[in-house]
Amino acid sequence: MNEWRSGLILTIIALFFLDRFFNLPYGEKILAGLTLLVIIISIPISRGIPKIFGSLMLVIGTLILLGKDSGIDEWAQSMIRNLPLMALIVLVPILTIPIKLGGYDSNIESITNRYRSKPNLLFLSISIVFQMIGPVVNLGSIRLIDAMLKKLKLPAEFLGKVYIRGFTSIITWSPYFAAVLLILYYVDIPLVSYLPFGILLGLLQLIIGNLLFIKEAKKIEFPEITESHENNRWKIFELIVAFSILTSIVFFFEYWLQMDMIMIVALSVFIFPFFWSLYLKSFRRFIQSLNYYRKYIVPGTSNEVILFLTAGFFGAVLSNTSIGLLINDGLRYLAETSILLMIILTIILTSLLALFGVHQIVTLISVASSVIASDLGIEKVVFALLLMSAWSVSTIVSPITPVNVIVSSLINKKPLQVSLKWNGVHALLVISAHTLYIYLVHIWISGGK
Repeated sequence: MNEWRSGLILTIIALFFLDRFFNLPYGEKILAGLTLLVIIISIPISRGIPKIFGSLMLVIGTLILLGKDSGIDEWAQSMIRNLPLMALIVLVPILTIPIKLGGYDSNIESITNRYRSKPNLLFLSISIVFQMIGPVVNLGSIRLIDAMLKKLKLPAEFLGKVYIRGFTSIITWSPYFAAVLLILYYVDIPLVSYLPFGILLGLLQLIIGNLLFIKEAKKIEFPEITESHENNRWKIFELIVAFSILTSIVFFFEYWLQMDMIMIVALSVFIFPFFWSLYLKSFRRFIQSLNYYRKYIVPGTSNEVILFLTAGFFGAVLSNTSIGLLINDGLRYLAETSILLMIILTIILTSLLALFGVHQIVTLISVASSVIASDLGIEKVVFALLLMSAWSVSTIVSPITPVNVIVSSLINKKPLQVSLKWNGVHALLVISAHTLYIYLVHIWISGGK
């Protein structure tokens, strides 16, 4: 059953790429049917929150489409909305194969071993690694970094904090994240106008996470170092060069092909490891590892696949309803009362809805598509910062966001424990800091006119 499901998922990804490049006859409809089949056979074997919320989003989205008497084209487009993200999360683990074959993971382990007695520096170093590879590898960076740190057997609480805080600080600024591009599209603001403010927003979030951990580290017990290995500096240099080449390839093809960044990353992390394994003279072992990946890794992504696909379907369906009307009226009223109050309540409301299962894409796209920044008395860049802050904080606290699902799965803990128990205080501090920062940007821009 696992191999059959794995084969179906990989077939969908292959057909999806072919359809994007060659516009296959009835491509969307075929992909929609296969995607629905994957969801149906994956829900029974998924666990906990992904199973519950995945089922609810599928049923509610279906009822809405039936109530609207939607045509087959709307059904198909809604069903395949998140296929690029699914392709990314399924294919990125392939990138970890040459890392293991080349012994890079053991060398990274030896370097981080130096900081085992200095948790604060270890936390900071891992956070910085996220800033380097996360913008390109996206969600796959969590699995990639986890593969590098696996042998260290670090405490689950430590990993739950550093993975969530390191990754979510990228969400506010990376031009290769769908969230940033989506918000900028709806707000109608060029990337160059937003990026400097977005980077500062993410940097502020990263600093808060590291400063908070200085206090939290005292309550986390780290295992004693039982062994240490000398690291091969050449191997570390090789790894840096490999990631630099991968990053350059992604940038080059983004410019050359004019494709969706997620598509380019997914293709790159699938193709690049083949050439990497040839350089390592381990191509036969690479093919053997691919077989293991097909049998065990792909079926093991059921929880993530369910949430990606059903959330995309649910969000696509609701984006065509009038759900944003009440939020629109409320935002205008708050803006007339106080810009500061409007900023903080928007972030809190979006986060609370995400906490109870309403994905932030539903809330924020409803807001962005029904509200004009000037009607609120703010500039477009301020509005974009507000929406991106809400997106980032919602990602931290929501137990059904792919980030929390992946992290909780990797460290074998419940999503609510990761999102609220371990990162709830961090989220509250981020809300306060982001609100103040966005309000100061508003005052600064308004005062300059």
